[in-house]
Amino acid sequence: MTKRMNALGWAVLMMALAVACAKPAQIKINPAKVLLFDAGGTKAITVTVLDQKGGQIENPKVKFSTSNQQVADVDSSGKITANGSGDAVVTASIGALSATVPVTVRIASSLKLEFTDKAQTETGVQGPTNAQVPLLVSGSDDAGKPADLSVATFLSSDPRVATIDQHGVLTIFSSGTTEVSVSMGKTRAALSVPVKILVPMAIKLDSPNLSVKPGQSAPIPFSVISDAGSTLSMVPAFTSSDAAVAKVDGNGVVTGLSRGSATISIKAGEASNVIQVSVR
Repeated sequence: MTKRMNALGWAVLMMALAVACAKPAQIKINPAKVLLFDAGGTKAITVTVLDQKGGQIENPKVKFSTSNQQVADVDSSGKITANGSGDAVVTASIGALSATVPVTVRIASSLKLEFTDKAQTETGVQGPTNAQVPLLVSGSDDAGKPADLSVATFLSSDPRVATIDQHGVLTIFSSGTTEVSVSMGKTRAALSVPVKILVPMAIKLDSPNLSVKPGQSAPIPFSVISDAGSTLSMVPAFTSSDAAVAKVDGNGVVTGLSRGSATISIKAGEASNVIQVSVR
Protein backbone atom coordinates (compact mmCIF):
# COMPACT_ATOMS: atom_id res chain seq x y z
CA MET A 1 0.00 0.00 0.00
CA THR A 2 2.80 2.39 0.96
CA LYS A 3 4.71 1.59 -2.26
CA ARG A 4 1.59 2.33 -4.32
CA MET A 5 1.11 5.63 -2.49
CA ASN A 6 4.73 6.56 -3.11
CA ALA A 7 4.41 5.68 -6.81
CA LEU A 8 1.24 7.76 -7.10
CA GLY A 9 2.92 10.65 -5.32
CA TRP A 10 5.89 10.52 -7.68
CA ALA A 11 3.53 10.46 -10.69
CA VAL A 12 1.66 13.52 -9.45
CA LEU A 13 4.93 15.28 -8.73
CA MET A 14 6.30 14.51 -12.19
CA MET A 15 3.09 15.81 -13.82
CA ALA A 16 3.32 18.98 -11.77
CA LEU A 17 6.94 19.43 -12.79
CA ALA A 18 6.06 18.84 -16.46
CA VAL A 19 3.32 21.48 -16.29
CA ALA A 20 5.62 23.87 -14.47
CA CYS A 21 8.32 23.38 -17.10
CA ALA A 22 5.97 23.80 -20.08
CA LYS A 23 7.17 26.72 -22.15
CA PRO A 24 4.84 29.03 -24.07
CA ALA A 25 5.20 28.47 -27.81
CA GLN A 26 2.16 30.19 -29.29
CA ILE A 27 -0.33 32.89 -28.34
CA LYS A 28 -3.80 32.96 -29.88
CA ILE A 29 -6.17 35.93 -29.59
CA ASN A 30 -9.93 35.83 -30.07
CA PRO A 31 -11.48 37.70 -31.83
CA ALA A 32 -8.98 38.23 -34.64
CA LYS A 33 -9.96 41.92 -34.94
CA VAL A 34 -11.85 44.42 -32.83
CA LEU A 35 -14.25 47.11 -34.08
CA LEU A 36 -15.64 49.70 -31.65
CA PHE A 37 -18.09 52.53 -32.38
CA ASP A 38 -18.61 54.44 -29.12
CA ALA A 39 -16.25 56.42 -26.89
CA GLY A 40 -15.81 54.36 -23.75
CA GLY A 41 -17.08 51.24 -25.51
CA THR A 42 -15.28 48.07 -24.53
CA LYS A 43 -14.45 44.64 -25.93
CA ALA A 44 -12.73 41.85 -24.01
CA ILE A 45 -10.30 39.68 -25.93
CA THR A 46 -9.55 36.08 -24.97
CA VAL A 47 -5.94 34.91 -24.99
CA THR A 48 -4.97 31.25 -25.26
CA VAL A 49 -1.34 30.24 -24.68
CA LEU A 50 -0.08 26.90 -26.03
CA ASP A 51 3.09 24.97 -25.23
CA GLN A 52 5.44 23.21 -27.67
CA LYS A 53 3.11 20.20 -27.86
CA GLY A 54 -0.01 22.27 -28.50
CA GLY A 55 -1.29 21.89 -24.96
CA GLN A 56 -2.98 24.84 -23.29
CA ILE A 57 -1.10 26.53 -20.46
CA GLU A 58 -3.36 27.40 -17.56
CA ASN A 59 -3.31 30.87 -15.98
CA PRO A 60 -0.54 32.31 -18.15
CA LYS A 61 0.92 35.66 -17.09
CA VAL A 62 0.12 37.71 -20.17
CA LYS A 63 1.02 41.37 -20.52
CA PHE A 64 -1.03 43.69 -22.74
CA SER A 65 -0.06 46.90 -24.48
CA THR A 66 -1.52 49.26 -27.09
CA SER A 67 0.20 51.04 -29.97
CA ASN A 68 -2.02 54.12 -29.72
CA GLN A 69 -3.58 55.04 -26.40
CA GLN A 70 -5.46 57.96 -27.96
CA VAL A 71 -7.42 55.42 -30.03
CA ALA A 72 -7.75 52.50 -27.60
CA ASP A 73 -6.45 51.41 -24.23
CA VAL A 74 -6.16 47.87 -22.81
CA ASP A 75 -6.11 46.74 -19.19
CA SER A 76 -4.33 43.83 -17.53
CA SER A 77 -7.24 41.47 -18.23
CA GLY A 78 -7.33 42.16 -21.98
CA LYS A 79 -10.34 44.49 -21.97
CA ILE A 80 -10.02 47.09 -24.75
CA THR A 81 -11.59 50.53 -24.31
CA ALA A 82 -12.24 52.95 -27.20
CA ASN A 83 -10.94 56.50 -26.74
CA GLY A 84 -11.16 58.09 -30.20
CA SER A 85 -11.52 57.35 -33.90
CA GLY A 86 -8.47 55.75 -35.48
CA ASP A 87 -6.54 52.51 -35.66
CA ALA A 88 -4.40 50.78 -33.07
CA VAL A 89 -2.76 47.43 -32.41
CA VAL A 90 -3.08 45.61 -29.10
CA THR A 91 -0.26 43.22 -28.24
CA ALA A 92 -0.42 40.25 -25.87
CA SER A 93 3.01 39.03 -24.79
CA ILE A 94 4.79 36.54 -22.56
CA GLY A 95 8.50 37.27 -22.50
CA ALA A 96 9.71 37.45 -26.09
CA LEU A 97 6.58 35.67 -27.40
CA SER A 98 3.74 37.91 -28.61
CA ALA A 99 0.60 38.13 -30.74
CA THR A 100 -1.35 41.14 -31.95
CA VAL A 101 -4.94 42.11 -32.73
CA PRO A 102 -5.89 45.13 -34.88
CA VAL A 103 -8.32 47.56 -33.26
CA THR A 104 -10.52 49.86 -35.35
CA VAL A 105 -12.40 52.66 -33.61
CA ARG A 106 -14.95 54.64 -35.62
CA ILE A 107 -16.98 57.08 -33.54
CA ALA A 108 -19.71 59.02 -35.36
CA SER A 109 -20.84 62.26 -33.76
CA SER A 110 -23.65 62.65 -36.31
CA LEU A 111 -25.29 60.76 -39.16
CA LYS A 112 -27.84 61.86 -41.77
CA LEU A 113 -30.08 60.17 -44.36
CA GLU A 114 -31.80 62.25 -47.05
CA PHE A 115 -33.61 61.84 -50.35
CA THR A 116 -31.41 62.60 -53.36
CA ASP A 117 -34.29 64.40 -55.06
CA LYS A 118 -35.92 66.96 -52.74
CA ALA A 119 -39.27 66.31 -54.46
CA GLN A 120 -39.20 62.80 -52.97
CA THR A 121 -39.76 64.39 -49.55
CA GLU A 122 -43.35 64.99 -50.73
CA THR A 123 -43.90 62.18 -53.23
CA GLY A 124 -41.79 59.40 -51.74
CA VAL A 125 -39.90 57.00 -53.97
CA GLN A 126 -41.54 55.86 -57.20
CA GLY A 127 -40.50 53.39 -59.86
CA PRO A 128 -40.99 49.88 -61.22
CA THR A 129 -40.32 46.78 -59.12
CA ASN A 130 -36.59 46.22 -58.48
CA ALA A 131 -35.74 49.84 -59.35
CA GLN A 132 -32.72 51.18 -57.45
CA VAL A 133 -32.90 54.60 -55.85
CA PRO A 134 -29.84 56.15 -54.16
CA LEU A 135 -30.17 58.12 -50.92
CA LEU A 136 -27.77 60.74 -49.61
CA VAL A 137 -25.81 59.48 -46.59
CA SER A 138 -23.48 61.70 -44.61
CA GLY A 139 -21.98 62.06 -41.17
CA SER A 140 -19.11 63.37 -39.04
CA ASP A 141 -16.78 61.61 -36.65
CA ASP A 142 -15.60 62.73 -33.22
CA ALA A 143 -12.82 64.83 -34.81
CA GLY A 144 -15.21 66.68 -37.13
CA LYS A 145 -14.06 64.75 -40.20
CA PRO A 146 -16.38 62.82 -42.56
CA ALA A 147 -17.52 59.62 -40.84
CA ASP A 148 -16.24 56.30 -42.20
CA LEU A 149 -19.55 55.00 -43.56
CA SER A 150 -17.95 51.78 -44.86
CA VAL A 151 -18.40 50.27 -41.39
CA ALA A 152 -21.91 51.65 -40.83
CA THR A 153 -24.95 49.39 -40.56
CA PHE A 154 -27.89 50.00 -42.91
CA LEU A 155 -31.33 48.53 -42.19
CA SER A 156 -34.86 48.62 -43.59
CA SER A 157 -37.78 48.08 -41.19
CA ASP A 158 -39.78 46.35 -43.95
CA PRO A 159 -37.61 44.63 -46.57
CA ARG A 160 -40.80 43.55 -48.38
CA VAL A 161 -41.23 47.20 -49.37
CA ALA A 162 -37.56 48.11 -49.91
CA THR A 163 -34.06 47.14 -48.89
CA ILE A 164 -31.03 49.37 -48.48
CA ASP A 165 -27.44 48.35 -49.24
CA GLN A 166 -24.12 49.36 -47.69
CA HIS A 167 -23.92 52.38 -50.02
CA GLY A 168 -27.34 53.75 -49.11
CA VAL A 169 -29.03 52.56 -52.33
CA LEU A 170 -32.66 51.48 -52.06
CA THR A 171 -34.13 48.60 -54.05
CA ILE A 172 -37.91 48.88 -54.12
CA PHE A 173 -40.24 45.87 -54.27
CA SER A 174 -43.80 46.85 -53.33
CA SER A 175 -45.95 49.87 -52.49
CA GLY A 176 -45.91 50.82 -48.82
CA THR A 177 -43.74 52.62 -46.29
CA THR A 178 -40.52 51.51 -44.68
CA GLU A 179 -38.10 53.21 -42.30
CA VAL A 180 -34.50 52.95 -43.38
CA SER A 181 -31.67 53.72 -41.01
CA VAL A 182 -27.90 54.06 -40.79
CA SER A 183 -26.11 53.49 -37.49
CA MET A 184 -22.64 53.39 -36.01
CA GLY A 185 -22.84 52.21 -32.42
CA LYS A 186 -25.23 54.47 -30.50
CA THR A 187 -25.33 57.11 -33.26
CA ARG A 188 -28.23 56.60 -35.65
CA ALA A 189 -30.22 58.39 -38.35
CA ALA A 190 -33.51 57.24 -39.86
CA LEU A 191 -35.72 58.20 -42.79
CA SER A 192 -39.33 57.25 -43.47
CA VAL A 193 -39.62 56.20 -47.12
CA PRO A 194 -43.04 55.94 -48.81
CA VAL A 195 -42.76 53.67 -51.86
CA LYS A 196 -45.09 53.55 -54.84
CA ILE A 197 -44.56 50.89 -57.47
CA LEU A 198 -45.29 52.22 -60.95
CA VAL A 199 -46.66 49.73 -63.48
CA PRO A 200 -45.75 49.92 -67.20
CA MET A 201 -48.93 50.78 -69.09
CA ALA A 202 -47.66 51.63 -72.58
CA ILE A 203 -44.57 51.55 -74.77
CA LYS A 204 -44.26 54.67 -76.88
CA LEU A 205 -42.28 54.60 -80.16
CA ASP A 206 -40.92 57.68 -81.91
CA SER A 207 -41.64 55.91 -85.19
CA PRO A 208 -43.38 52.62 -86.11
CA ASN A 209 -40.62 51.84 -88.60
CA LEU A 210 -36.84 51.50 -88.54
CA SER A 211 -34.53 51.06 -91.51
CA VAL A 212 -30.96 49.76 -91.36
CA LYS A 213 -28.41 48.47 -93.85
CA PRO A 214 -26.86 44.99 -93.64
CA GLY A 215 -24.15 45.13 -91.00
CA GLN A 216 -25.50 48.41 -89.60
CA SER A 217 -26.86 48.84 -86.04
CA ALA A 218 -29.37 51.34 -84.70
CA PRO A 219 -31.21 51.73 -81.35
CA ILE A 220 -34.99 51.53 -81.17
CA PRO A 221 -36.25 54.94 -79.92
CA PHE A 222 -38.82 54.01 -77.24
CA SER A 223 -40.22 55.16 -73.90
CA VAL A 224 -41.96 53.04 -71.25
CA ILE A 225 -44.92 54.96 -69.81
CA SER A 226 -46.21 54.16 -66.31
CA ASP A 227 -49.75 54.10 -64.94
CA ALA A 228 -49.01 57.56 -63.48
CA GLY A 229 -48.12 58.92 -66.92
CA SER A 230 -44.43 59.24 -66.14
CA THR A 231 -41.55 57.75 -68.10
CA LEU A 232 -40.00 54.71 -66.44
CA SER A 233 -36.25 54.17 -66.57
CA MET A 234 -36.52 50.47 -67.33
CA VAL A 235 -35.46 48.24 -70.19
CA PRO A 236 -38.20 46.05 -71.70
CA ALA A 237 -37.75 42.71 -73.42
CA PHE A 238 -37.10 42.64 -77.18
CA THR A 239 -37.76 39.81 -79.64
CA SER A 240 -37.13 39.60 -83.40
CA SER A 241 -39.54 37.71 -85.65
CA ASP A 242 -36.67 36.82 -87.99
CA ALA A 243 -33.21 36.84 -86.38
CA ALA A 244 -31.66 35.94 -89.75
CA VAL A 245 -32.78 39.32 -91.12
CA ALA A 246 -32.42 41.52 -88.04
CA LYS A 247 -31.28 40.70 -84.53
CA VAL A 248 -31.94 42.79 -81.42
CA ASP A 249 -29.96 42.84 -78.18
CA GLY A 250 -31.17 43.32 -74.60
CA ASN A 251 -30.87 47.10 -74.85
CA GLY A 252 -33.02 47.43 -77.97
CA VAL A 253 -30.18 47.87 -80.48
CA VAL A 254 -31.11 46.35 -83.85
CA THR A 255 -28.47 44.98 -86.23
CA GLY A 256 -29.30 44.25 -89.87
CA LEU A 257 -27.97 40.90 -91.08
CA SER A 258 -29.57 40.28 -94.48
CA ARG A 259 -32.01 42.05 -96.78
CA GLY A 260 -35.64 41.68 -95.81
CA SER A 261 -38.11 42.67 -93.11
CA ALA A 262 -38.58 41.67 -89.49
CA THR A 263 -40.90 42.67 -86.67
CA ILE A 264 -39.38 43.55 -83.31
CA SER A 265 -41.74 42.94 -80.38
CA ILE A 266 -41.26 45.06 -77.26
CA LYS A 267 -42.77 44.04 -73.92
CA ALA A 268 -42.64 45.48 -70.39
CA GLY A 269 -45.04 43.86 -67.95
CA GLU A 270 -48.45 43.97 -69.60
CA ALA A 271 -47.43 46.79 -71.95
CA SER A 272 -46.31 45.92 -75.47
CA ASN A 273 -45.68 47.34 -78.92
CA VAL A 274 -44.02 46.38 -82.21
CA ILE A 275 -41.73 48.12 -84.67
CA GLN A 276 -41.21 47.11 -88.28
CA VAL A 277 -37.55 46.81 -89.34
CA SER A 278 -36.46 46.96 -92.97
CA VAL A 279 -32.98 45.85 -93.91
CA ARG A 280 -32.05 47.39 -97.30
